[in-house]
Amino acid sequence: MTLPISSTIFFSEHMLKKSKTWVMYLFFGIIAWSAIPLGSNRPWAVNILQIFIAVTFLLTLFAYYQQHTARLLQFKAPIILFSVFISVALLQIIPMPLGLVNQLSPNSAAPFLAYQEHWLTMSTESSMSRAAFNKTWMFFCTFVIALHVFSRSKNIEKMLWVIVGVGAFQGLYGAYEILLQYDSSLMFNIPYKDRASGTFVYHNHFANYLVLCLSAGMGLIVMRTQNNNATSVSSFLLHAIAGLLSKKILIRLALVIMVIALVMSRSRMGNISFFLSMTLVGALAFMTMRNRSVGLSILLLSIFFIDLFLLSAWFGLDKIKTRLENTSLLNETRDEVLRDAMPIVYDFPLFGSGGNTFYSIFPQYQATKVHGFYDHLHNDFVQFIIEYGFIAVICLGLLVLLAISKAFTVMRERHNALCKGASFACLLALCATLMHMTVDFPLQAPANAMLFVVYLAMALSLAALPRNRVKKRLHSEPEAHTISEIVTE
Repeated sequence: MTLPISSTIFFSEHMLKKSKTWVMYLFFGIIAWSAIPLGSNRPWAVNILQIFIAVTFLLTLFAYYQQHTARLLQFKAPIILFSVFISVALLQIIPMPLGLVNQLSPNSAAPFLAYQEHWLTMSTESSMSRAAFNKTWMFFCTFVIALHVFSRSKNIEKMLWVIVGVGAFQGLYGAYEILLQYDSSLMFNIPYKDRASGTFVYHNHFANYLVLCLSAGMGLIVMRTQNNNATSVSSFLLHAIAGLLSKKILIRLALVIMVIALVMSRSRMGNISFFLSMTLVGALAFMTMRNRSVGLSILLLSIFFIDLFLLSAWFGLDKIKTRLENTSLLNETRDEVLRDAMPIVYDFPLFGSGGNTFYSIFPQYQATKVHGFYDHLHNDFVQFIIEYGFIAVICLGLLVLLAISKAFTVMRERHNALCKGASFACLLALCATLMHMTVDFPLQAPANAMLFVVYLAMALSLAALPRNRVKKRLHSEPEAHTISEIVTE
């Protein structure tokens, strides 16, 4: 999408530069806003989000029109994979002849064969699938916007700061309501619960969102820890004192707030996914990262000994332990619901039953001993397969694996601090969410899904950054050698 050369008469360089700045701030604002109205997990909240994204997307096409085609060609494979997923979602809601639907998805056509309907959709509930397609298109636009915004390395660091700021606000708000025990939440007047949920309705959505925000904070800490080249105990202590007077202490404070709120959510998999993925990604970083600093090892140890065993113990870690001890297949119905839902996969293998249709189709397969209404399956992987089929989910899975592979390669091979820290954040966020998806539905909250897409785009963009354009020591911490230098910094 390249405009003629004569268009430069109308679009000055100053105008385009201003437009790029507006795109960046609008995008950051959308990410910050998305979690506030109940995680955007309501139709009216999604509609507002779609309007914001549409405006920003159009402004992105204008601001980056000179680099648009070249930029997207750098990410041809991930865009194609994402486009296939969108195409399947679109195909589900397009009316087609009965015979064609019967060939592509026999179980979608089966209820209408007796009535000889001439046209129908592959989705078993087209109105809900249209809403799902609109959300899917919104996430694709978010992906494209992020790829353009992250073409500059400093924008990646700014995004990590925005995510940390939003996470700190969510953590403060969630913990505040629990500690003061209001009858209802300050926002949207939701009845009080004994688990922290922030501005979200579901505490597990809140927990996963905090994990995504914690990942950004960990990335910033790793970024600044890599700048600490201390070779002795005295120089390390000097750098530690300097860190107390720098931005690092703000990040550490935000991490403490978010860890406390995460524990107060009492989300079993939310806590397990964060600390387990932190262990795995930390171990990978320790074994493969080039020129790793001594501070990185101390950072990983502090996460466990300070955050987990000291801070968390004061704010309800024992309650999570009790929930884990009481968890069994006898008092949980998630495994039975998953078992009952598996036949849907075999009945709609290629193109699925339609986006957002699980709640309406599951009662047809629900066993008599499984009671209650289930609008989502407590396994996002299987629900995606049920609703979109294997073709779409395989493409989406390849996209996620590609992003993880790129992030790992960047963390292992790049020498600059920003690439190491941001790739660490991407790996941590993506791995933790994938773990959480095995027992819950974190990506059904638009705010969580949007942040997940941002991390996908960030991981891919980091790999595309030219090595000679990224400074080796971005925003490094003060290289002070005396206390007077530290104080005056």
